[in-house]
Amino acid sequence: MKTRQFILMALISFICIGAAAQQGETSKSILDRITVKGFGMLGYDHVISKHHDMGTFHVRLAEVMINGKITDKWSFGITSQINTPMQLKDLYMSYSASEYFNFRVGQFKTPFTLENQVAPFLSNLVQGASYSAIYFNGINIDPLFFGCAGRDIGIEMNGKFFVDNLTYRLMLMNGQGINNRITTHPRTVAASLNYRLNDKLDIYGSVMQGRRTSQGEAFGIKAGEEYDRSRASIAVRGEYHPVRFMGEWIVGKDHKTTGLGYYLTTAVTVAPKVEVIGALDGYTRDTEAKDLRGSFYLGVQYWFYGKCRLQMQYRLTSTFTGYTSHVTDSNEHGLLAQAQFVF
Repeated sequence: MKTRQFILMALISFICIGAAAQQGETSKSILDRITVKGFGMLGYDHVISKHHDMGTFHVRLAEVMINGKITDKWSFGITSQINTPMQLKDLYMSYSASEYFNFRVGQFKTPFTLENQVAPFLSNLVQGASYSAIYFNGINIDPLFFGCAGRDIGIEMNGKFFVDNLTYRLMLMNGQGINNRITTHPRTVAASLNYRLNDKLDIYGSVMQGRRTSQGEAFGIKAGEEYDRSRASIAVRGEYHPVRFMGEWIVGKDHKTTGLGYYLTTAVTVAPKVEVIGALDGYTRDTEAKDLRGSFYLGVQYWFYGKCRLQMQYRLTSTFTGYTSHVTDSNEHGLLAQAQFVF
């Protein structure tokens, strides 16, 4: 069914483009205002643990992004994931009132966490993001909320002050993820503030507060039950050649259960277009249980043309009880390889 829908959409697009091409100079002006970009990630993962030994080739992620200027004030954006599962990720319109106040309505990334703002093709991790950001953003792992791709549907105000040194975002959203309509009023708000100390160092803070319906069961919350969901984070990002780094501390609360998370990623240039990657992350879903799941990453990446690159990384993931006692049979070793192209 999805394949038929995609083919139908493609045919309609070609028909529209063909019709537009016949409109002469007016159509050319419209097409000149539209840009099409995209990327593809092809990989091989080999993961070994006490319970399984698995290796597989796969298409990790492929997306096409369309941006266009409607007028000097109005613009739009569309992002579609074209590998399985095919889905619409971004669809929004923006209005630029001034440098200080802009508005956007539709489906797009939430302001929560700095790592969520980083495109997958720019992430230093082959998997696209740290486990802590994946969990607290509702991208995956969280049994109560998953599959949102770090996005939601709503309206946003954003802007910049002091010659781009201070950037803010304020968002009112449904709180139920993407491609999902709710039957009640929007129930989640989010905000972020980015302060650029200088041209090499940024500090980023974000919060999210709302109420949503659970997709699964955990922490005494049943599937389909409403619960309060709150998040906060503080992050730092810097670039002091030859080192680039980004780290973030995250806290979240689901009903009465508090969780914590963190990550730190570094990239060190060791040769032209070659970087060594080192990273660690960890998170606990319940601070009272004191079960920490931590990961360590070490690898190398080669930017052979523009944003196109080859990556190879080793990942060790372990579980700790009481934050100190290592559960030895929980070790998971992963060898991750990836080829990426961007156009």
